[in-house]
Amino acid sequence: MKHILFTIACLAFLVPFNAKAQLQGEALIDSLVKKLSSCKEDSNRIFLLNKIAFSYFDYDVDKALPYSQEALQLATKLHWDKGVAIAYNSFGVNYMLRKEMPKALDYFNKALLINRTIKNKKGEAQNVGNIAIVYNNLGSYPKALNYLFEALKVFEELNDSVGIANQLLNIGSIYQETDNPAKALYYDSLALLKYKVLNLKDGIAMQLGNISNALSDLKRNDDALKYGLESLALYKELNQTEGIVRALNNIGVWYETNGDLVKALEYAMNALALNKQYENKSGMMQSYGNIGGLYIKLAQQQTALPVNAIIPSTKKECIELAKTNMQKAIAIGNETGELSAWTDYLRVYADALEADGNFKEALLNFKKFHTLNDSLHSTDTKIKIENITTVREMDLKDKQIEIDKLAVEKKKDREWFLLVALIGLMVIALTIFRNYSKQKVLNSELKKEKQKSDDLLLNILPAEIAEELKSKGSSEAKHYENVSVLFTDFVNFSGISETMSAQELVTEINVCFKRFDEIMDSHKLEKIKTIGDAYLAVCGLPHQFEDHAERVVNAALDIKDFILKRNSKFEIRIGIHSGPVVAGIVGIKKYAYDIWGDTVNTANRMESNSEPGKINISESTYELIKSKFKCQYRGAVSVKNKGEMNMYFVDH
Repeated sequence: MKHILFTIACLAFLVPFNAKAQLQGEALIDSLVKKLSSCKEDSNRIFLLNKIAFSYFDYDVDKALPYSQEALQLATKLHWDKGVAIAYNSFGVNYMLRKEMPKALDYFNKALLINRTIKNKKGEAQNVGNIAIVYNNLGSYPKALNYLFEALKVFEELNDSVGIANQLLNIGSIYQETDNPAKALYYDSLALLKYKVLNLKDGIAMQLGNISNALSDLKRNDDALKYGLESLALYKELNQTEGIVRALNNIGVWYETNGDLVKALEYAMNALALNKQYENKSGMMQSYGNIGGLYIKLAQQQTALPVNAIIPSTKKECIELAKTNMQKAIAIGNETGELSAWTDYLRVYADALEADGNFKEALLNFKKFHTLNDSLHSTDTKIKIENITTVREMDLKDKQIEIDKLAVEKKKDREWFLLVALIGLMVIALTIFRNYSKQKVLNSELKKEKQKSDDLLLNILPAEIAEELKSKGSSEAKHYENVSVLFTDFVNFSGISETMSAQELVTEINVCFKRFDEIMDSHKLEKIKTIGDAYLAVCGLPHQFEDHAERVVNAALDIKDFILKRNSKFEIRIGIHSGPVVAGIVGIKKYAYDIWGDTVNTANRMESNSEPGKINISESTYELIKSKFKCQYRGAVSVKNKGEMNMYFVDH
């Protein structure tokens, strides 16, 4: 169970998704817009514009943007720095809600710079808190914590109890996210005390739920359930539907963890009913997924089913209900594009299909789960970059300062303590010599370690990305409009691999992928990763080539010829598609350069719809290379989730 993070540090708690609250919010916006018509072009109008923008954030971020823009224009016109900072902050929140984190970070930093310049402490604390939330959303938890503690310090200086409580809540949430429930419980408890003193029931309800989660992870089951039920009761008192659903889900998970699947199912179904009532699709997806998972667990129990209104009499019926609910969860995930949220549902759906005896469909869904999961959480690279050189240099500088200080002191006493000075000089000379020798050895070792680190980094990332990472400590994702993506996959890999020993299999795969790597280098393609027996590469990034499609097709022909001449047990399918992608680094502990977008998915579809020993290309790639290669038109082929697509086989 995850903690709830206070997502916008400069706002009050988010408005729940019930109809009454939405109507009240929209009525408030209408009244604010009416006031705007009679408001002069001064600081009051800027405050009002930003208030309207923030009010829209709960309903429609697109409608908020024009008000933020007008506020920025007016503040700039009036040369009012504080108003400019407020508008920048509004832009930052807007882009954060749109999940455009680099833009959000840019605007928050602009606001922070102004607030620090004009010494607006409260604005500074809000900006720092929001920057922390951005880093949390990016998964950079150490940076997020640093900014949260910085914001907490400023709020404490201002004696701002609400700001203090919010930062304590967020700190606890990040500790929970990073599997440190003991520290999470400590900060959650401090935040709860603050909210109780302030009598902020929204915060109290939220913290009761967060504390319940921490206690559950600490195996304090009775206390965890107690706090969870208190959170649910308070959310019901406040009539906050979003909070009620969250509490129902958490309590349901608690019962599931403690083996009471029937109770867990009751809470999950109550949560689903509320999500349906208020058309909360993300919540519906989670509820369907939870219910499907519980039904499959019930079917897998060795004991007889406790038949009641929600549990059927046979395990076969439980499996059918599990399949139906998982299908609904996956369908909503497809519709909303919440890839990371519903990937695990594919695995549970595969379990249900396997339990139903449909092994073929189970295998397909399990493979799809692994493909998506590898894309989201790549473990292909293992590197941790540490700034050893800087630390060592600072240590050596500190030692040299001490030596110089000692030399000066000895020189002053030379006339009176000649003998002592001579001995001191000898000691200094010896110390300098020893330190020089040690420094020389250290510098040599550091140079070797730095070279190893650089070589390893260049083996994992493109040179430009590696340099950016070393110089800035981070790398921003980039959009590339025209690239060509290549996917390969061995035919019947699972079946053939069962006829080979583990050593034979690893040796064969290594020989093939090593040759593929050499082919990529010769045609200037960028290898992205391997996913099991699949190989992914791209041309057109980070270096852009006008003939990217031609290069990829030539590389594919070389791969095809290599496999044919090698007379390997494996046959290969190849797929190519051209279009735009986004490329960047994934993760904070284990760096992986990856690409995303519909172009990648379509290239994968080209491969899966290819044939053994064939190179299958999309129409967009064909248009780029048709004058260079002889191709065979296959006609329109039906592709899952994309409909009919024209495809071609490359002959030579």
